[in-house]
Amino acid sequence: MRAHQVISLAFILTFGLWPRTTLALEDSDKESVRILANDADSDFEAGHYELAREKFTRAYGIARVPTLAVRAAQVSAQVLQRPSSCQITP
Repeated sequence: MRAHQVISLAFILTFGLWPRTTLALEDSDKESVRILANDADSDFEAGHYELAREKFTRAYGIARVPTLAVRAAQVSAQVLQRPSSCQITP
């Protein structure tokens, strides 16, 4: 799947689920989401894309906020653009 397809899929899923966005999160859930998202941003900046994608996905599972789905898609696109570490070159 190409990067633009991943991002397009994230937009479709996000806005398809928009009515289910949790507006009444408990404070502890809000804090958990905030911490996960901040950690994921730090991981992304450090080049730890798989870890960032996992954290954005976990945060989105708690609070279905469109921004988290978009960030997860962006990280997924970055992962797909990296060459595989197990790729054999002559």
